[in-house]
Amino acid sequence: MYGAVTDKKAIYKLSWDRNWSNVSPDIDASVTFQSCVKPRYKSMAPLPSFHIHSASSIRSAEMGFALRSVLLLCGLLAGVLALPEVTYCPKGWTQLDDSCFMFVQQQRTFVDAEHVCILKGGNLASVLDAKENALVLELIREVFDPIEDTWIGLSDGIEEDTFLWTDGSPLDFTAYGAPQPDNFGGNENCVEIDDDNELWNDDTCTDLNYFVCIKEAHRH
Repeated sequence: MYGAVTDKKAIYKLSWDRNWSNVSPDIDASVTFQSCVKPRYKSMAPLPSFHIHSASSIRSAEMGFALRSVLLLCGLLAGVLALPEVTYCPKGWTQLDDSCFMFVQQQRTFVDAEHVCILKGGNLASVLDAKENALVLELIREVFDPIEDTWIGLSDGIEEDTFLWTDGSPLDFTAYGAPQPDNFGGNENCVEIDDDNELWNDDTCTDLNYFVCIKEAHRH
């Protein structure tokens, strides 16, 4: 049955014009059910509310059904409002996944370049796969085509032949040109992208090169 319900002892009306099968028999006053979820954004339409007006007792079965319906509505709305996390990069940086990259058009030694990247909130770029390597090359080409020698954040300055990223990332990917790294002259401890073939090469850390920085994307 839908619409108003009438008997000898009670007259009540459901504002949503539907039958409720579990309602307490002892309610004598108007009862208002409000949604348990508040909209996150002001632009969202207000959630519906409904009212029960009772002149006497209402069957207990109807209240139980009403409460189950409200709980179901709350659960559904909680899932809808659980929005995914958004990441973004500041102006001047290029985003790839959860990282921001920037080509810096200044020629610095490896150590000075790392310090500049730290001041920008990051480190010299760690390049962890072919996709990131392609992006770094594209950032260089946007300024220089053909490219110029460019530092990335890889070095074996602490221990020979043990290359480490300055941001502590694991070393699972390399893109050296043969026969690099060769430590030519016994003092090549820092890695650049070589202008000859766009591949990685170990070079003297005091050379002046352009460089690429990396930092974590912002989240909100």
